[in-house]
Amino acid sequence: MFANVLADKTVTIKSENISVKEALNMVKKQTGIHIMYEDATLNNVPLKLTLNKEPLEQALSVICSQAGMRYELVENNYVLILPIDRNAKRRTITGVIKDDMGEPVIGASIVIQGTTFGTVANMDGQFMLSYPENTKNDELMISFIGMQTVKEKIGNRHVFNVKMESEVTNLDEVVVVGYGTSSVKDLTGSVASVGLKQLSQLNTPNVTSMLQNLAAGVQVSQNTGVPGETVRVRVRGATSLTGSNEPLYVIDGVPVEDPSMLDAISPNDIQSMDVLKDASAAAIYGSRAANGVVIVTTKKGVEGSKPTVNFNYNVTTDVQIKNFRILYGDEWRETVRRFAKETLVYDPSNQYALEILEPNSTALGSANTNWFDEVKQTAIRHNAPT
Repeated sequence: MFANVLADKTVTIKSENISVKEALNMVKKQTGIHIMYEDATLNNVPLKLTLNKEPLEQALSVICSQAGMRYELVENNYVLILPIDRNAKRRTITGVIKDDMGEPVIGASIVIQGTTFGTVANMDGQFMLSYPENTKNDELMISFIGMQTVKEKIGNRHVFNVKMESEVTNLDEVVVVGYGTSSVKDLTGSVASVGLKQLSQLNTPNVTSMLQNLAAGVQVSQNTGVPGETVRVRVRGATSLTGSNEPLYVIDGVPVEDPSMLDAISPNDIQSMDVLKDASAAAIYGSRAANGVVIVTTKKGVEGSKPTVNFNYNVTTDVQIKNFRILYGDEWRETVRRFAKETLVYDPSNQYALEILEPNSTALGSANTNWFDEVKQTAIRHNAPT
């Protein structure tokens, strides 16, 4: 049941054709409640609503019923719009991330520690993260370049209001900046570093994937569903509608603008990766650094050291989790026959429809081949770095 503070809220929406997102925005505007959802989960179906000062709970029930969704009240004036999942139970947490000045931290990384379940904060500093209930880890990690990493115990909480403090460090760690190095204590720019210790624990198909969930404030996403495909890296978000938003890559001091060049480097040969996010990078690389700079340093031999040989072998598989629901052969033939009957209503002389409806007709064949299964297979990658 809704809390008493929302009991007197009413909603009025009268429309013959309104999208789910538009309807939810109207509810939010009329009631002042916070409605959170993932755009990708909203069903793209038109709604027919005739709500006239309906109670908030009743209005949400009508909208979700028509949209094939469900809603959930987590705390006072926070409402979650969730897909109906009949296969697995999932838990959803939400929250707002602000800095020590009370401003939203846009693009902050939110991750369930020790897992790959994560998201980033939106323009208002808000986030919503859905993950399986059986996840063993119970700690939320929030990070952003220039801010102290915050860890929160999840427990039975559903809403998190997080305040991040500016990070001041006096470590003597050295990071790569431009064509040289700089000590962290002397560094004034915004830099995220991923060292050898972190990289050695990863098993990734390419170099750019190594930044995922390790470099705070760096967004790494898959371009396509093709296994092993180069990922998309965004350091400063999307800054151009028509131009490239790719950061500038610098490999051992050599600028490279094409990210596919990194595919020629084995992930096991990487010593460290540093991300320059602020405007100071432009002092060295000029306009090419408008989208940030990713500096890659590879491993090198050490004079006087003994030769060592390391051999690792791993096999990675990519399995399609969910297939398209397609018609079986008999279902397709029955559908075509039904359309043929409807065609004869307004076109009685249609030869193709008459041929299909003839007794013992073989016009539609008898095959029952699932071509999705035939053309797809489990992708297997072998990696044997030495």
